[in-house]
Amino acid sequence: KIRVQSATHGTAARPDARSPPAVMRVGVRVRPFSDREAQLGSACSVSISGAWTIVQVGSELRRFENDVGFDALDPGSQAFGSQERVHSFASAAVLSSSLAAHDASTGGGCVLLYGASGTGKSHTFAGSAEDPGIVVRMAEDIFEKAVAAERSPPSAATDGEVGKGDRHVVCVWASFLEIRGEHVRDLLRPGATESLRIVDHPQLGVLLPDAEEVPCASADDVRRLLAIGSARRASSASLLRSGSSSCHVVFSFRLQVHSDASEGRAERISRIDIVDLVASEAAPSPAPPETLDG
Repeated sequence: KIRVQSATHGTAARPDARSPPAVMRVGVRVRPFSDREAQLGSACSVSISGAWTIVQVGSELRRFENDVGFDALDPGSQAFGSQERVHSFASAAVLSSSLAAHDASTGGGCVLLYGASGTGKSHTFAGSAEDPGIVVRMAEDIFEKAVAAERSPPSAATDGEVGKGDRHVVCVWASFLEIRGEHVRDLLRPGATESLRIVDHPQLGVLLPDAEEVPCASADDVRRLLAIGSARRASSASLLRSGSSSCHVVFSFRLQVHSDASEGRAERISRIDIVDLVASEAAPSPAPPETLDG
């Protein structure tokens, strides 16, 4: 499942009764058969029909409605869930909230990837060099829109986007964290083994003041950081899927939009979190419990 939550304009880091509601959308992607399943001649018990996910349990059909459904089994299907289509669904509202230029406001959002082991969460998160996942595609969109806003004349910008009416400059930082239980490890800090200090700020919410934030000038910088962090990421081979992660990981972008307006200089800070949640198995599994830690 892909759950997308984007902040509406002016949403505070620690929401209260005066904060406008966030926008949440939920999508489901059915992954292709694994090599093991194909060798066993497994039959597909899940199908997508519009926004409905249909699951066959014995002779019973169970239907679940979400905002959108993607089917990665059949490339010829209208509902085929390529990495690009999944990213487009996940990024639209989040990027709009993050890059819209409004004085003294915050924005951003969160993309949560969750499901059982072996359902393709990490592939959706990181992908491959040939078919990148949400992290790299999000970075490409951020820099494409930022460069276009800086180069285009004011009249070329559209409503709600950075660059409307005034000159804007976007600065981007990235961080990459691994969470196991109550321990948070910085994947961008060489040799980091100690858990990061966690601070609960009364206005700003939960902070990790010692986490490494690396400035990025292009999507290639993000690719490099994702590769470095992924190499340090703790993994364990479960019986469900070799290399399944035993920890949550969070890749975050912090965006700082500087606006030179006729009324003066304004600044907007936004944050985008992309979270690959470790599986929390509710159903009986052939895998030993210790491989399903989360």
